[in-house]
Order: sequence, then structure tokens, then C-alpha cells
Amino acid sequence: MYKQFFSVLLLMGSKRKSSVSNSIEAIKLQLLRLHPILDWESYPTLSSSPLEESIDSSIVPNLLGNASSLRLLYLRGCGLRGDFPIVIFKLPNLQALNVSCNAYLTGYFPDSIGNLQSLTQLKLSCCNFSGSIPSSIGNLARLSVLVLWRNQLIGLIPSSIENLTGLSVLDLGTNQLTCPIPSSFGNLTQLNALYLNNNHLTGPIPSSIGNLIKLNSLFLGNNQLTGPILSSFGNLTQLNALYLDDSHLTGPIPSSIGNLIKLNSLFLGNNQLTGPISSSIWNIIQLKVMFLGHNQLTGPIPSSIENFTQLRHLDFSNCNTFVDFVHVFKLNNLSFLTLSGNQVSFEERLSNATLPRVYLSVLDLRRNNLQLTYLTFLGFFNVSHNHLMGPIPQGKQFDTFENSSFEKNSGLCGISLTKKCDDSYASTLPPVNTHDSTGSLFEFGWRIVLLGYGFGLVVGMTTGHILIARKSEWLMRTFSVRQL
Repeated sequence: MYKQFFSVLLLMGSKRKSSVSNSIEAIKLQLLRLHPILDWESYPTLSSSPLEESIDSSIVPNLLGNASSLRLLYLRGCGLRGDFPIVIFKLPNLQALNVSCNAYLTGYFPDSIGNLQSLTQLKLSCCNFSGSIPSSIGNLARLSVLVLWRNQLIGLIPSSIENLTGLSVLDLGTNQLTCPIPSSFGNLTQLNALYLNNNHLTGPIPSSIGNLIKLNSLFLGNNQLTGPILSSFGNLTQLNALYLDDSHLTGPIPSSIGNLIKLNSLFLGNNQLTGPISSSIWNIIQLKVMFLGHNQLTGPIPSSIENFTQLRHLDFSNCNTFVDFVHVFKLNNLSFLTLSGNQVSFEERLSNATLPRVYLSVLDLRRNNLQLTYLTFLGFFNVSHNHLMGPIPQGKQFDTFENSSFEKNSGLCGISLTKKCDDSYASTLPPVNTHDSTGSLFEFGWRIVLLGYGFGLVVGMTTGHILIARKSEWLMRTFSVRQL
């Protein structure tokens, strides 16, 4: 019995004796699952009173509220369900509470949460808590980590949070909060990470955000914000990740953005940004992800993009910019590229002899005025709305692409289209090369205009459409690091 006890209940700071009293320093319930082996009725009391009631093992027992000396309570990812007992928010000595990743755990935050004067960490992400955040949360003067991501919280962000000047992590993302971003957040100068994305926040981004010079991560995307990206963002020189996508922001990209030389993820897409892309942005050569698509940006992408040697994901879709593919193809770490709705150039010097080995798994070139001469590979493929002509190659991945990948190209013919190729095309169509003995990624198979194929094809074949349709969400999951 006691071996079973230790497998699910780790007592920190004291050894288990014949009874467990209020002298418990910490209890960790870090379980793979709270299976029925956890029989609360069979175990000694966690306080001075015995456990008298029989409780379903996946429900947090109210009797934990009697453990008045409890300091650390970890119930992360235990498959808990039902209502979280509010009596736990009254434990006077509680220093850390983590019940994250229990999707069926419901509850709310009572005003009494403000009495947890010893609390330093509160993590309740990926649960199903509802209601509003009480203003009493501003009484938790020792709090350094507040993570309430992905719940059903509504209402305002309480202004009292400005009192939590020791916060290093504040995560209120993916809720249903409806209010402006409080300007008083500028007082939280110890913040390393601020996540407010995926809410219904309104109004402009307060300039005081520029005071948070210790920030590593700033996520404000997918809100209903207004106004420009402020020049004060240039003060945030420690930023690694900046997510402002899907937020209705307007105006130009400020030149001060070039000060953020430690950035590896920049998401400004799906806004209403205008004007030329600031030349200073090309100073951020550590970028791994650049998402500027779906704005009204103008101007060319300069040759200095070749310096972005770590870039893996690049999205300039629907920006009306001019892109020389020669420069893009020198980014040999690039795996995701979408340039739809721009002016893409494939110059004659783009040849098998000059191109480096690339590993693109997703390429989107929709709605460009293209006349392709050279290219290959790919698992996801879309060249619709161009001026391509000639037969579509047969075999391998080309047999898997949907008809919509080739539509609105009057000169194309082939099995994938209603327009079939005549004998003159068929006799000149080169055979499908099923092996690449040279190691080159480029097999120029499609006469004059279309894409052939070589190695490195399969990676994006089954996921390409998902990546294109939900790239912002997917990339955020891939490149963001959250505390749970």
C-alpha cells in the first residue's frame, strides 16, 4: 500500500511516518494519471483531520483545503475533471500551484485568491476555468509567474495587475478578454514574457510597452487592436519573439524594428500595414521565421535577404512586393516559402549550376505573373493564376496535386486538367526520373515553364494545405515556448 502511495504522492521536505500532519512542507501530485489506485479514503490525513469521505480519483478533493501548511501543489496533466475546489485558494502558506493541462477541470477564481500572500507561481493553463479575473489578484505581491493561458476567462484585465511588479511571466492568452491593453503594464519592468494573444482586446498598443526592456517574448496577435506599431518597440532589444499578427494594425513598419537584432520569430502578417518594408528589418539576421504576408507593403526584397542564413519560414504573400528568386534560393535552410500575390522574378541565371541545395517542403506561388523556366521538388504545390504553358509532368507527387493547384493557366494541359495534351506535347515530354543519382535537387523536366521534381519531395506532401491554411497557428506552436 505505501509503495503505491509514494508512486502517486511525493512528499517533499518530510519523510512519511505513521501519520502526516500539518508539518508537511510540500506535496507533489505529479501523476501520469490519477487512476483509481489513488484511494483517498485509505491514506492518512494531509492535515490534522483524517480523510473520511470516499472521492473519485480524478476529482480534486476538498479535503486538500485542510492542509494548511501546504506550500507546493502540482496537479499538472493528471486528467482531472469536475470543479476545482475554491478552498485551495484559501491555503495561507501556498507558494506554488500548478494544475495546468487538465482540459476538463472547471472552476473560477474567487476573491479570496488575493489572500494567498505567499504565492509566487500560479499556473492554470489549458483548463476550463471561466468567469473573470478578480481584482484581488493584484494583492499577490510575491507573484512572479501568472499563467492562465487557454481557459474561458471573460471580461477585463484588472488594472490591479500593475501592482505585481515582480512578475517575470504573464500569460493571459487564448481567453475571451475584452478590453484595451492597460497602459499600466509598462510598470511590470521585470517581465520576460507577455502573452495576450487570441483574445478580443481593443484599442491601440500602449507606448508604455516599450518600457519592458527585459522582454524575450511578446505575443499580442489575434486581437482587435487599432493604430500603428509604435517606434518604442525598438527599445525591446532582448526580444526573441514578436507576434503582432491578425491584429488590425495600420501604418508603416517602424525603422526602430531593426534594433531587435536578437529576434528569431517576427509575425506581422494579416494586418493593414502600408508603405515600403523598412530597410532596417534586414539587420535582423538571426530570424528563423518572418511572416509579413497579407499587408499592403511595397517595394523590393533586397539582396541582403541572403544574409538570413537561419531563415526557415518566409511568408510575403499578398504584399505586392518584388521578389528575385535568385536571392531567396540562397537561403538553404528554408523549408516553408509563400510568395503568392507578389511580383516574383525567375531570371535566366537561375540554373542548376548556380543553385544551392534547398530543402523546401512547402512552396506557394499563387497569383503571380509568372513565366517559370526553372524549378523542382515539393510536396505542396500551387501555381494557379499564372501564365504557365505546356504539359503537366506525370508520376510521383504530380499525380497527388489537386486540380486547383494548376487552375487559371490557359496554356497548361495534362491528366490533372480537363484540357488534355495533344500528341506533339506527349512526344516531347521527358520521362519521369525516379532516381537522382547525381544528388541534385533539380531535374528540369517540364518544357519551358513548369516544375519538375527530384529528391526532398515528400516532407510536405500530406501537410501542405494545412500549413498554408493555418500557418500562423502552427508556427506559433512550433517556435513559441510557454510555461505550462
